[in-house]
Amino acid sequence: MYIFRLIVQYFEENYFSASLNADYENLNFTGTVTTLLMIVGGICLGVLLASFIIVFEKRVIGKFIRALLAREARDAETALSLSDLSLEKNGFIKRELSRASVSRKLISVVHADGTVTSFEDELALVFSEEKEAPDTAEAAENGLLPEEDMEAEKTPKKSVKEKLSGFFFEKKFKLRPLDFTTARFFIPEALSHRASLRFREKGSSPLWLLLSTVLVLALFLLCLRFIPAFVGMLDVSISNIKGN
Repeated sequence: MYIFRLIVQYFEENYFSASLNADYENLNFTGTVTTLLMIVGGICLGVLLASFIIVFEKRVIGKFIRALLAREARDAETALSLSDLSLEKNGFIKRELSRASVSRKLISVVHADGTVTSFEDELALVFSEEKEAPDTAEAAENGLLPEEDMEAEKTPKKSVKEKLSGFFFEKKFKLRPLDFTTARFFIPEALSHRASLRFREKGSSPLWLLLSTVLVLALFLLCLRFIPAFVGMLDVSISNIKGN
């Protein structure tokens, strides 16, 4: 326990207490509330979380994508179901295919009634339904709208960007529900190369994740150690330039 306390004290004195609140002549960081530990730690934590997500996608979701590519499921005739790939019990894959995920954007679905849909098809269908909706201004002029709807019409119309934000972030855009017992999947030829690169098995091993974690931790400690010194050197350089 004594050795552990010494280690904690060493890191506290040399790393975790690092800040940019020194008495610089030309640079002023005293107005910031966020410490260097929070800034660097937040960035490194984000990188670490991204590494875990990438490995998870490649190992779990990528298994489904790679299986379709290996079995050459490239059209409606060669499409395969989850049971054909022995993945019918994988809840993570079902969840990813039920939402607007990266994997769903790469595949096309053959439904039980024989219709084939892609992510672009469903997105286009949503916009076509919006476009075909009756014009509220014209309906108001003809007395077809109640007063509250006429008041709502006076509000500014949303731009295309705002509509897209509404579809995805307000959950107005929903994919067609899938019946995983009958739905079959394939990756179109035009997207097969992109899918193979995005979900290739390389870089998904636990060893790669461990190496990434070690590198991120090393970067974290190096930044805490040397950023204050670098800022101090920068302050001195500015003083020298002003002196000249």
